[in-house]
Amino acid sequence: MTTSAGNHVYSSAEWKRQPSTADVVFGLELPYRAPNSSIGVFCWKWRMWFESTFALSMLQPWEKVLISQYFLFQP
Repeated sequence: MTTSAGNHVYSSAEWKRQPSTADVVFGLELPYRAPNSSIGVFCWKWRMWFESTFALSMLQPWEKVLISQYFLFQP
């Protein structure tokens, strides 16, 4: 997601954008809407539940990367 003046993260254009399944699975920021495909909807719902349960949706993208790296490479 870009933060230019015309397409800000909280703009109505970003709110109305239909994400792809790759946006949901590989993106650092969770899209507002679910994708059209059934697999994308399943991944979006699971990620929404996971990020909301553990308060990851409140973190900045670099903090999400830091936390995921900590739990992935923990001995």
